[in-house]
Amino acid sequence: MCNASTCGAMPTVVVVSGVVVGRIISAAKHPHADRLWVVTVDVGDRKLTVVHGGTRPLHPGQLVPVAPPGAVVQRPDGTHRRMRTRSYRGQRSEGMLCSSDELGWTQGGPDAVHVLDRGEPGQPVQTRGGGV
Repeated sequence: MCNASTCGAMPTVVVVSGVVVGRIISAAKHPHADRLWVVTVDVGDRKLTVVHGGTRPLHPGQLVPVAPPGAVVQRPDGTHRRMRTRSYRGQRSEGMLCSSDELGWTQGGPDAVHVLDRGEPGQPVQTRGGGV
C-alpha cells in the first residue's frame, strides 16, 4: 500500500506560521464518528478543543504542535489560508494537531501527530516555512 512514508507523497497542507506547543489535557472518542477524536489542549493562554482524525493514540500530558485559529497553512496548489474554528459532525474544532509532515520536518505520514520531547504550552514551534 502506498502512503506518505513509502511513496514520498506530500501532506495535504504545510503549516507556514502560528504553530505553538500544546499539552494534551484529554482525548476522547468523537460522539458521532468512529475514526475521530476530540482532544482538549492547553496552549498557554487558553484551552482549545480540536477534532483529530490521526492514527497515533494521544494521552494527557503529551506535548504536541498545535495550529490554532489564525495559524497559516499552505495548500498543495501553493495558496495560503488561515486556520479557523470549524465544526466536524457537530463538534467544534479550534485548529489542528500537526504531524511532522505538516510542519515540513519529515515525511512520516500526515495522520501521525508529532509528539514533542520538550516545550511549554504556548511556546512557538519552528516550521519548515520559516514561521513560528
